[in-house]
Amino acid sequence: MDHPNLEKSVVDLLEKVVHRKLENFEVQFHDGNKKGEGFLSEMIFVSLKNKETGEDHNLVIKSVLSSETGTTREFIYASFFNETQYYTKIFPNLMKFQKLYSEIRTFDNYGKCYATCLDSGHEKIVMDNLKFKNYEVPPKNITLSLKSYEKIFKMYAEFHALSYALKDHQPKDFLDITKNLENNWFKLLDLPTFEDYIIHFMKKVKQYLKEEQENKILEKFEHYVDNCPVIFREKVTYRGQYGTILHGDCWSNNLMIKYNTSKEIEHIKMIDFQLGFVASPALDLIYSFYSGAGKESLDNLEYLLKLYYSTLSETLRNYGCDPEKIYPYEILQKDWKEHCHFGLFTGIMLWVTKLATDLTDMPTINEFIDGTYEAGDSENFGIKFDELEFRKHALNIVRHLHENDFL
Repeated sequence: MDHPNLEKSVVDLLEKVVHRKLENFEVQFHDGNKKGEGFLSEMIFVSLKNKETGEDHNLVIKSVLSSETGTTREFIYASFFNETQYYTKIFPNLMKFQKLYSEIRTFDNYGKCYATCLDSGHEKIVMDNLKFKNYEVPPKNITLSLKSYEKIFKMYAEFHALSYALKDHQPKDFLDITKNLENNWFKLLDLPTFEDYIIHFMKKVKQYLKEEQENKILEKFEHYVDNCPVIFREKVTYRGQYGTILHGDCWSNNLMIKYNTSKEIEHIKMIDFQLGFVASPALDLIYSFYSGAGKESLDNLEYLLKLYYSTLSETLRNYGCDPEKIYPYEILQKDWKEHCHFGLFTGIMLWVTKLATDLTDMPTINEFIDGTYEAGDSENFGIKFDELEFRKHALNIVRHLHENDFL
């Protein structure tokens, strides 16, 4: 594709990565993300080839979306700040701690970051382009299999265990690397347009329940429709003593997966930590589960939780920690029951996104916040999506919650 005009901040970051002037490299740009594929940022995919050595650097530049509105700028800056904390403080310190335990598998389930910029209005993060290492994002419009969730829950168990182990052995270091993380869900929930979006699709699910004559479920579900902004805020608030470092925004779009020749998961890397914070590990599992699980996985929740906890316990013991002290299984069950409605809201919202048939109609987050996107002009916020599939997935979630006495 044609060489675009790069702003100086991008050139400076790229030169910081390769430690040389950009003129010493052949620069090739690849197609970036389309409108609707990134709500907070634009992705620039670039390959640099050293003219002398032939060495390749395949990179992704995550660049802030422009906005003139103060509320939008505040939220987007906080999101980039959080992610930068993961790459510059959290992961380096977790890896330093892990080196003390050479016999344990090195946790490498996150993408590498090469450079960051937090200048207001020019926020950027330069990362490894994992597509060149045979990683891919799972298809949005289909559910993740039970086998996939086995791998995902085990990966999160290892991540949470590493964080817990640092917290247990080096509590001051844990506090130091997490003290500046913000729960950016609160900033989202303060936005009237975001509330309107949640309420709209919750009401749609309520109508489905009426049409299905699910009166017992409907009686309980109405409480969540009528009070969803307040309940949503409660469910992303954690006041317990068992907090660990979370991935945060862990739907399938933020998991890069490498498959083997049999199309089984070989490795997973987490990306996008803009909504990461410290809370119960159940929140990561809940968000991932209800935004991607099909009926088979929903019916096997207890099995997956036991698998997660078995991996968490084994990993904690390898770090010399007592899992019953760090995070008892009974607390995981309690946290799930208390916070699973977070997954109800995010699952319903994300299935709309995942089933969108025309991404160009999807508003970016700054269009939502700025008010430059007129939601009232068309049905469903102007989003075209497969409503039959959405109905199926939304009802699966609600029925699952009812059957497990979670509503």
